[in-house]
Amino acid sequence: GEITVREVLQAEEGELAPVECLTKETTCGIDCNTCATREIWSQIWQIILDTAQEVTIGDIIEKSKILR
Repeated sequence: GEITVREVLQAEEGELAPVECLTKETTCGIDCNTCATREIWSQIWQIILDTAQEVTIGDIIEKSKILR
């Protein structure tokens, strides 16, 4: 009940980053300091992580009981 969705997703999927350059060096050819999209990807990733951290498996189970 206390395990978070983030913990489950990271165990199964890894970092959850929407683009590789947020977690490791890439060879896309764009300098990360001048990339026009990197900041927005970083913001999206943080929203994903925060949301997944706020929800537990127990929350999902309780929600499924209500919806039945």
